[in-house]
Amino acid sequence: MADKSDLLAEQAPIDRMIADELILATPEWWESALLEVRASRDDQRSSGLAYTISSPDGLSDHVEATEEIQGAVLRLAQLHARRGHPWRCVRYHVRRRHGSDDWDTQITFEYWSQ
Repeated sequence: MADKSDLLAEQAPIDRMIADELILATPEWWESALLEVRASRDDQRSSGLAYTISSPDGLSDHVEATEEIQGAVLRLAQLHARRGHPWRCVRYHVRRRHGSDDWDTQITFEYWSQ
């Protein structure tokens, strides 16, 4: 179990950076955003990662993954690969709390079947 807690401890600052940068990358009128990153099975380098940022609320503004997001996601992919848990998809969903400037973050992973 120590391996999982070590992974989570190392992953936490990366998660925070991705969520913060996602919020900064989206238009200020967005109340939520979804970053989806898909990895190719054999390539956990930046060239093997495909990024999509969308509005779960149906807004149509085009948003690109910034260099900061891409760099942090690459570190996340490398961390998981080193720990023997490469993922095929990760999603960061950020949503502004009603009546607040604070945001909640939900992160989900899909892993390659072993």
